[in-house]
Amino acid sequence: LEVAQVLFTQQGYEGLSIRDLAQHCGLAKATIYHHFRDKEDLFLSVLERDLLCLRSKVVEAAAAETEPLAKLRAASRAYDQLLRQRRTGIMWNVHENSQLKEKVQHFLQERIQVVLEPWEDSLAAGVAAGLLRPLNARLCTLMLLSLVGTLAFYETHVAPLEGDPVEQALDLFINGIINGVTKNS
Repeated sequence: LEVAQVLFTQQGYEGLSIRDLAQHCGLAKATIYHHFRDKEDLFLSVLERDLLCLRSKVVEAAAAETEPLAKLRAASRAYDQLLRQRRTGIMWNVHENSQLKEKVQHFLQERIQVVLEPWEDSLAAGVAAGLLRPLNARLCTLMLLSLVGTLAFYETHVAPLEGDPVEQALDLFINGIINGVTKNS
C-alpha cells in the first residue's frame, strides 16, 4: 500500500498499472489481485490507509497538549507535516477519472467524521472553555484544513513561503484579520 500510494502520487490514477506496482514491489500481478479486486479497490485501500494514518497522527499530536487552542495548533501542524511527507498528491490526482471521482466522493462522505473529529473536538472545547465564540465546528474545521492544505500544496508545487505558514494560517484563523475595527466602522 505504501508503494502504491507513492506511485499513485507520482503517476496519477490512470498512469499506474498493476504491472508497474508488482514490479516495484517484487511481486507477481496475481499476488496483488489476490488482495485487491482491481486498481480501484487498491486505490480506495490506499486512501483508507491514509485517512487512518492521518487521524492517528493528528489525534496523537493533539493528545500531547491540554489546552484546546494548543490541541488545534498541534493537530494542524501534524496535518501539514503529513501533507508534505506525502507530497499532497494522491487526492489531487483524482480529477483525472470522473467515475473514480464520484466513488471517492462517496467514500469520503462515509468517512468524513474520522478526519474532522479531532479538530471539531478542539474547537468545541475552545467554545466550552470560553476561549472561542460560538461557532459551527464543522465549517470552521473545513476552513482551517483548507488553509493548511492550500499552503502545503503551494509550497510543494509552486514556491516556498516565508516564515511559518502554518502558524500564520492559525493566527489568521484564530484571530481573524480585523485590527481594532468594529462591525459598525
